[in-house]
Amino acid sequence: MQTIEVKETEYCKLQVDYETDKDQINLKRDEVLKAFKDAPVKGFRPKTASLEVIKIQYRKEIQDATKRALMEQAFHDTLFEKELKPFGTPNFTNSLLQGNKFSCSFEMQTRPTFELAPYKKLELPKQPVQFTIEELTQQFLQELRLRFGESIPFTETDFVQANDNVIIDYDCFSGDIRLDNLCLKGELLTIGRSKLEGFDNNLLGMKIGDVRDFLITVPETGLPSVAGKLVKFSATLVMGSKTQPVALDDELAKKMQKADFAELLQYCTGMASAKVSEMQRQAQVQQLSSRLVSDNTIKVPDFLTLSEAQYLVASAKLKWEELSQVDIEKFLSVGETNVKLALILEQIREEELEAQLSDQEVLNMLSNSAKQNGQDPEKLLKSMNDMGYLTVLAARLRDEFTLDYVVKQATIVE
Repeated sequence: MQTIEVKETEYCKLQVDYETDKDQINLKRDEVLKAFKDAPVKGFRPKTASLEVIKIQYRKEIQDATKRALMEQAFHDTLFEKELKPFGTPNFTNSLLQGNKFSCSFEMQTRPTFELAPYKKLELPKQPVQFTIEELTQQFLQELRLRFGESIPFTETDFVQANDNVIIDYDCFSGDIRLDNLCLKGELLTIGRSKLEGFDNNLLGMKIGDVRDFLITVPETGLPSVAGKLVKFSATLVMGSKTQPVALDDELAKKMQKADFAELLQYCTGMASAKVSEMQRQAQVQQLSSRLVSDNTIKVPDFLTLSEAQYLVASAKLKWEELSQVDIEKFLSVGETNVKLALILEQIREEELEAQLSDQEVLNMLSNSAKQNGQDPEKLLKSMNDMGYLTVLAARLRDEFTLDYVVKQATIVE
């Protein structure tokens, strides 16, 4: 028999006080003792010490293990009896195991409840693709020419041209104000592939050691504090190298383990076709995500919004404490949208078995991805787990799988 008192301290945050009787304590203590029954005891041959001797030898360890087991049971009992959906793990503030009495208190976060809007057979307009298969095929071929080409470091007389690889330092200013979040040292850039339109064009013609100032209009999708504004960059060319592309011939094909250029062309065409399909799928996923968020009304807890916003800032290699208030508000807005979508997808998974991935399936996907990238799966998974990324990545894989499931249920309208 146990007593559970739950108090909401703020939206989706609970304070739980739990107490159980001697029957539950004895049950857990017996389970712990079974785990200790073969523990080594000095002066006894392996597995010959009596249970009473083990109780004396491991008194503190058994007490601590029993307390941990009861704390875990307290959390599960609370979820079951109060029909709660937790978010994260509980934070125990105190626990007491004394004789035949156990009590504990913990704080926990819960998922908000909401009525899930219809999500099956939604109509999505077909989106045009940015590139044709033919254009992407040629792009892949040119990338292979550069990948297997010879890299030649800049000399004093060389200057920046298209497709060169350069390392630059740059500072960014809005008026006389230095924008620390947009200043970088040792930035590696391939000319022609900058995400900021017009940026790399302003580097053309530079030589090692040159410093060049230029103005760029930040796109509307940039940080809100500078979006649409004209900012000044001061760039210094530190290093550079040119790539002498190889010919499009059978030799290049053999480097890609293809019989001849005809087979390489066929391979690149297949890659391009797959890329176009993936672009179409991504467009559909984006449409669907927006539709799901707009169709469902959810009050997102502030702590979830803040956590996601700070994760986005860190992923963008920015510092939260250096952001302006307008940028913080933007990240909080995006964070709230992301959390809404995650909550919706979690509820869809609860209703649709086919939209779920098991823990083993997630690990298999991560392992296969590591192998394809030439990495050791076991080491990669351990590293991600040590850094705290594994849980986040697993959640995103599950969300992507669920989104794909819902997209397949949708009707694409021409």
